[in-house]
Amino acid sequence: MKVVDMHCDTISELYKNHMEGGSASILENRLMIDLKKMKAGDYGLQNFALYTNLERAEGRPFEYCMELLDTFYTEMEAHREEIGIVTSYEEIERNWNQGKMSALLTIEEGGACQGELASCGTFTGWGCA
Repeated sequence: MKVVDMHCDTISELYKNHMEGGSASILENRLMIDLKKMKAGDYGLQNFALYTNLERAEGRPFEYCMELLDTFYTEMEAHREEIGIVTSYEEIERNWNQGKMSALLTIEEGGACQGELASCGTFTGWGCA
C-alpha cells in the first residue's frame, strides 16, 4: 500500500537552508522528508506546502511565497526521474505506473495572497473563479 502524506514544510526549510548558504536537497537531507526516505517508505504522494511565515516574509508574503515556489520547481525538476508534480488523480496514477512518486503543491497561509484571490492562479497556473 502506498503512503499518502498530506503535509510537509520541507520546501520552506530547504529555502531557508539555501538562504543560509546550505546545499540541502529534496533528494537527501536531515529534515523529516526527502526522496530517499520517501522511496524507502513506499510513498505514493507527498503534499508539499509552501509555508509562508508572515513575520518572516517581512511585509512581502506574496514574493516570499513565489521564492518558495521557485525552490519547489527547482527541486522537482532536478529529480524528475523519481518524482513528478501532479494536479489530478490521473497524473498520480500515471506516475505510480511509471514507478515514480507524486508531488502535490499546496499553500499554507492564505495571507500570502494578500487578499487577492486571483493570486492563487499564479501558484497553480489555474484561474480562480
